[in-house]
Amino acid sequence: GKLYRVANIALAYNQERADISESTCIIATSMIYDFDGRIITSIAVDPNNSEHIVVTLGNYGNSDYVFCTENALDEMPDFTSIQGNLPYLPVYSSLIEMNSSDRIILGTEDGIYTTDNAMSGQWSKNQEGMGGVPIFMLRQQRLGQWPISNYGVIYAATHGRGIFETRDFVGFDDSEELKAVNGNTLAIYPNPASTSTMLKTRLENSSNVLVNVYDLQGRLVKSVSYGQIDAGERELKLDIQDLQ
Repeated sequence: GKLYRVANIALAYNQERADISESTCIIATSMIYDFDGRIITSIAVDPNNSEHIVVTLGNYGNSDYVFCTENALDEMPDFTSIQGNLPYLPVYSSLIEMNSSDRIILGTEDGIYTTDNAMSGQWSKNQEGMGGVPIFMLRQQRLGQWPISNYGVIYAATHGRGIFETRDFVGFDDSEELKAVNGNTLAIYPNPASTSTMLKTRLENSSNVLVNVYDLQGRLVKSVSYGQIDAGERELKLDIQDLQ
């Protein structure tokens, strides 16, 4: 039940800084919370906010199994129960969805539960296709970027029924949209760029052209409509000075 934070790992780039037996070691380990008499089963860190984490607990016969904090980097963070209407059963896994810090997904003894507002205490049971089986691990594919076909896909590892996936939070349409993009040609230059870039494309047919720009978390950060453009080779200027 003891929650520890290990700090300065990114700066420990040689043996003297990383070896805890050395006086020059900068690795710091501290206990930041004690869920007395309980078992910690998972820790989910918000990919968009390091201060926001969710901790889940096991054991039977308790009334609170899910806690969160908004000040995880403080010396002693404050944890609040977000149990709400969840059943009083062990929670084995947790995930904060990369497109929304308010969206939390839990793997419990009785399947998947989700919320879009954890502080409201309202959780929904989402078990279509898998049923109320224990969910021991949840992972979201956050590496890479579109058009990787599984970017944003969430995987759930069950006890006894194998692995399931959901693409509800991918943020993009499926292969039909990818085919439409791949049916034409597209070049971007200069790349990288800081103020503007040119999109050189060859359209097979006269089309309404809409350019959507997504960040590495799959969030739409810019949308520009170029209207109807004739078929053939075309160059479009895209202003990006307002983007990080």
